[in-house]
Amino acid sequence: MKKEKQEKKIFTVLVVSIVILALVFGWMSRDFGGSNQYIDKNSKQSLSELMEQMERAYRNRLQTTYEQIDSIEKYMFADGNREAELENYQGYFDSMESDMVRDIVFVDDEGEYLCMHGTNGKLMMQDGLSILFGENNGIAQYCNWKNGEEIFMIAKSVEPFQINGTEYEAIAFLFQPQVINELFVTSAYDGMANIYVMSKDGEVAYASINNEPGEVTIKYNLFDSYDKQKIMKKADLQKVKADFENRSSGCITLERENESDYFSYRALKGTQYMIACEVDITIVQNVLADYQIMMLHIWMTVTFIIIAMLAALGISIVWIHNEKNKVAYERRNALQQAEAAEKLEEVNNTLEETVQFANTAKAEAERANEAKSVFLSNMSHDIRTPLNAIMGLSTLISRDAENPDCVREYARKLSYSGEHLLGLINDILDMSKIEAGKAKLNMTTTNIAELVEELDMIIRSQARQKQQEFVIHVHKLETEEVEADKLRLNQILLNILSNAVKYTKVGGQIVFDITEVPKRTGSFAQFCFRITDNGQGMSEDYLKNLFDPFSREIQSTVNPVSGTGLGMPIAKSLVEMMGGSIHVESKLGEGTTFEVILHFRKLKCRETVNWWKQQKIHRVLVIDDEAESCSYIEETLKALGLEVETANSGEQAVARAEKAMKAGKMSLWDVAIIDWKMPGIDGIATAERLHKLLGEQMMLLLFAYDCKEIEELASQAGIQGILSKPFFVTNFKRSIEHVRKEQQDAGNAKNLEPEKMSLKGMRFLLADDNDLNAEILEELLKMEGADCDRAVNGKEAVEMFASAKEGRYNIILMDIKMPVMNGYDATKEIRKLKKKEAAEIPIFAMTANAFAEDIRTSMEVGMDAHIAKPVDLELLEETIQSYMQAKA
Repeated sequence: MKKEKQEKKIFTVLVVSIVILALVFGWMSRDFGGSNQYIDKNSKQSLSELMEQMERAYRNRLQTTYEQIDSIEKYMFADGNREAELENYQGYFDSMESDMVRDIVFVDDEGEYLCMHGTNGKLMMQDGLSILFGENNGIAQYCNWKNGEEIFMIAKSVEPFQINGTEYEAIAFLFQPQVINELFVTSAYDGMANIYVMSKDGEVAYASINNEPGEVTIKYNLFDSYDKQKIMKKADLQKVKADFENRSSGCITLERENESDYFSYRALKGTQYMIACEVDITIVQNVLADYQIMMLHIWMTVTFIIIAMLAALGISIVWIHNEKNKVAYERRNALQQAEAAEKLEEVNNTLEETVQFANTAKAEAERANEAKSVFLSNMSHDIRTPLNAIMGLSTLISRDAENPDCVREYARKLSYSGEHLLGLINDILDMSKIEAGKAKLNMTTTNIAELVEELDMIIRSQARQKQQEFVIHVHKLETEEVEADKLRLNQILLNILSNAVKYTKVGGQIVFDITEVPKRTGSFAQFCFRITDNGQGMSEDYLKNLFDPFSREIQSTVNPVSGTGLGMPIAKSLVEMMGGSIHVESKLGEGTTFEVILHFRKLKCRETVNWWKQQKIHRVLVIDDEAESCSYIEETLKALGLEVETANSGEQAVARAEKAMKAGKMSLWDVAIIDWKMPGIDGIATAERLHKLLGEQMMLLLFAYDCKEIEELASQAGIQGILSKPFFVTNFKRSIEHVRKEQQDAGNAKNLEPEKMSLKGMRFLLADDNDLNAEILEELLKMEGADCDRAVNGKEAVEMFASAKEGRYNIILMDIKMPVMNGYDATKEIRKLKKKEAAEIPIFAMTANAFAEDIRTSMEVGMDAHIAKPVDLELLEETIQSYMQAKA
């Protein structure tokens, strides 16, 4: 009886379940009939839901990251102290690493960052963080960091804090760019939909077009593209922008010749971007129709399966009840065995990982020890070379002290060996400071033309000694003044160029290309510096370790070209600190090419008047047989609003002048730029003929070599100035100003040259604790007719100045590292003295601390100039003269 009641209950449950399924099936059949009316009605709704899904995924990612940033801030600064040391939290940051998180960094407004592993660098962003944040506390956008790598940054502004003594204003998570593909459904509509992330003006920051792999970000304007194709109405464009301002969503139709597309969009909250999806209308409708039919089939299949399962369940329930205890017992035993096996496997895996980690650590330690041993061996060899020369020459000077000619020659060689030794030490100190994370950038106004001119002067003289051809090419340069660390930039390029000269054979060629990559918008300019030589090149094996500190080729200790082997690691580290990238290609026996890509902040134009109009320059003649050079100068000057006429030979320019003279035209050009080396008549002969025809007219000679050899000939031909190659607007302006000044001075009765600075009669207060250094400097000053009083520490220097009569000292030379009181504190004490000249007397730092931050610190405590040891007397005189002229 009990069994019959149980079977009856099962039968009743089965009948009720079948009835319910039949009702549900009928209701679903009504909506999944695939009618055109239904499809058309719901196409836009399905597209809108897709956009909402992607926007929700993005918002969740943003909110999760903001919560992680809040937890970091709370963990580090919960006690109210906004200062911390990074190493105290290293374990906490390691626990937050994941495959998609590239790094976690602390950032200031300029993009300078400190990552969780202790590395410094700079993020290249469109604007500063304060501008990007606006009224929001957080941002999410793409930016570049080390090696030019593109990353997706989610950052949040927090109360300012200090890490390792440096102040920051935000905490940011840096993600791999592929993380965007997880947030946005790029496979929608079988991959036939185009997904965009863009600004309200249509500038595309991300695009997935037909789901093609590898196309993560592209740079173009979507609305401009639609406007050219004439597929988006102006009213629709205004609606899209208005919806974006209101942070809402919408969907419009793009009309093409043979088809129509849906364009659905939605604002991404918390950013300056919107997300948009463009897809063919027929694809959406077909997908929806296919989806409905598929769902109908699924429901039919599921219904029959469930009915079959319920029937099977009813038949089997009694058997299951009888076997329940037996199965439970067997399952419990199997589970216990599986857990035991799993634990054993975990123990084995842990043991294997421990052994592997120990082996890896051992290999790394051995490699590091080997690298340091090789480095110390190389340094011992390289440092001993100039030291042996210095000691040997000192012995020779003592022996030949009565022979002035020999002493002068020994002194010259001694100076060279000292400079060589100083260069080795500077490289080691630079690398040490970079690896310690203490190197900083000193951003100042930098003129690219002046930088290239300085490099040209140094490298061309080196190349001439080896009879090498050194060529500089400038391409598409629109920005000449930028904000950069000129000293570090010069160090990077000079290092690479000097190596090119060293490792290129006699008679070889070195080519230096400077290109500005054109950008439509933004406050940063991108420069590409490319240096190519046809020297000895490098092997593929060595290229892998080229940028590793303390690594040199095996043959380096017998290589006639000496060096620390730290030049390339230093260059790479400095490039990465600037947020750039460096690449190298080389083949053994064929040559090497280095490419350095850097971004610099553009300086706003401060020119309030039309300089060219002020100088009365309207028309320019360019005479150059090199088509590329001639075209570049023409385009550059036309962009400044000048009229430019070109000639590809001296004969052609002279013929035009003769024709114009016959026609009665007396003034053809305001200034002529003439290349020196041309086929037919050269630049000097051309200038001479034009001078005879036109009289006194400004002519500048374009010259790529040392101009000393032709200055007199050029002047006799009527040329007023030499303009060095490559052509820069800055140098062109400077040459014109120089000519104008000479013309003005010519009207005066006399043009006196500035006298060289003399130290005769001056009295210096020297603060230096090193007896030998002080003695050398005292003797050097006496040679120039100057007197010197010495203090052995900063405290004594303050007391001597305080007790001295008014006007006794003209300048104070202050060492930095001294016992009792250092130079910084001594300078502060002198400036605080209640003495009339305490605030005005020049104080020059004279120290071996020669880094950019050392110079900045000297200026901050009240010093007027910075001279690095060992002291160069000519440099001291030039520094004093520059200071005096600036004060005059």
